[in-house]
Amino acid sequence: MWVLVVPIVAEASIANAVQTKSVDIGMAPDQVKQILGNPANTINLGPKTIFVYKNMKVIFVDAKVSDVQ
Repeated sequence: MWVLVVPIVAEASIANAVQTKSVDIGMAPDQVKQILGNPANTINLGPKTIFVYKNMKVIFVDAKVSDVQ
């Protein structure tokens, strides 16, 4: 039986975050979605956007993570 292993290439910060499911200050919304998936709800308040997940909120200011609650 043969098993084909295909490497997945990702930016190092994204690859490390996906393994630990952690979000870092300064990440872009697309990076957060790659790690946590699509949010249950998105609240758009102009320059401030909030991704609402089951157990946390990720707050972006000017499209960069500024806080996680």
